[in-house]
Amino acid sequence: EFKCQGHGIDALPEFIGDANQYAKKHKVEERCKFEVGDIRRMVDNLHDYDMVILGSIGPVFGDVETTLLKVQNCTTDEGYVIFDDGHLSATSKLKSQVYLSEKEIHRQIAEAKMKIVDQIELTSDYVKKSNSEIYENIKKRAVELMKEYPENQSLFEGYLRSQEEENDLLENHITCVT
Repeated sequence: EFKCQGHGIDALPEFIGDANQYAKKHKVEERCKFEVGDIRRMVDNLHDYDMVILGSIGPVFGDVETTLLKVQNCTTDEGYVIFDDGHLSATSKLKSQVYLSEKEIHRQIAEAKMKIVDQIELTSDYVKKSNSEIYENIKKRAVELMKEYPENQSLFEGYLRSQEEENDLLENHITCVT
């Protein structure tokens, strides 16, 4: 619809295979490039993007400020970073080194010399419904992949466990924000 180019990177070859199939199914494979890789190693060679989407990647590069400074070099001067993550909810008693307070995230964004153009906060009902739907799809696909790649069964089982733990956090302690 937007006639844009897309470039996706993931460490799991199976996810890249799925992405390529999805792009082909929607007839956008000429505009999409998906590759297996470690974004932490590849980021320094990525430049001139109009938009970088950090889709709930967590602390892959370090804290929020470090992450934003890292990907800032990937965008054009007028480029945007869509930062999809979360912060500790005001009522949470959780002590976390991964999830920060909203105030701390805003401080780190400012330290990275970036500004928030817009912010969308997801409702808890939306998060619960979305988590349930996404998890069922992930579980279904993980079961398929375990049959197809039995040598990686423990990897997929671990991923499912981590998704269950993450869903609990997102539904009970985190405010999801883009």
